Amino acid sequence: MDEQFLHILGFAPTNSTNPAVRRWAAELTVAHQAELKRLIALRDRARLPTANAHAGHNMPGMMTDEEVAALQKLRGPAFDKVLRTEVKDHLAQSALVTRSVKAAGQEAGVKQLAVAIEKDRAAQTARLG
Repeated sequence: MDEQFLHILGFAPTNSTNPAVRRWAAELTVAHQAELKRLIALRDRARLPTANAHAGHNMPGMMTDEEVAALQKLRGPAFDKVLRTEVKDHLAQSALVTRSVKAAGQEAGVKQLAVAIEKDRAAQTARLG
């Protein structure tokens, strides 16, 4: 989820005309890059496959390839509106996943990351207003 989310956040510097949206996207990018780094380290430590088993699937909190392509073409307020919706959906779905990991996870490092992500999602969602 984070890889795709970072991809769409990368459109903000050129597609948004609103400096506040560009700053907000940059802040989310930094936070999600750090999170992804931790997720990859945990995956590698567990010797799990690197291929994304969910690639191409239509899943809650993720955009289809067609939706990503459409977003990439939007500019200005139209882009900002769709980005806000996608951010909201991503934050909600990833918070749901982290709650599941906290409840059912076995590995301490994974559960610690889930706690951190849940806290981050709450703060990021509160910022949406």
